[in-house]
Amino acid sequence: MDLVGIKIIVNTQRMSQTILITGASSGIGKATALKFQAEGWNVIATMRRPENEQELSQLDKVVVERLDVLDLASIDQAVQKGIERVGGIDALVSYAGCGAYGPLEACPREMIDRPRHPGKNRGARRHCHRFWGSLF
Repeated sequence: MDLVGIKIIVNTQRMSQTILITGASSGIGKATALKFQAEGWNVIATMRRPENEQELSQLDKVVVERLDVLDLASIDQAVQKGIERVGGIDALVSYAGCGAYGPLEACPREMIDRPRHPGKNRGARRHCHRFWGSLF
């Protein structure tokens, strides 16, 4: 798939094509979900507030689930519900997180060295670790 600058980890051993995307409520996460759905993939679009999602939840082959990278139970539940609905997960794209705005050279050193929301980095590692068990 032609998504410039995006590294996608795919399990090519499965016959189905299902992707779990974190941070799919807006921006590049949502655009990625729309692109994969348009290409015929099953999409598990995860976000902290799925009750607010109106576009993705209306699409065929898209499952919208709650996932907060700081909540281990929500990670497990999103992966399990996704597997139950589509039979397996073949790829993971992680966009959940936070960012700092402005040019790097204008950011104070402490902002660069220590994330604004320290738990987010641990959360991203958590959901990737939880996910790998369902991939293979």
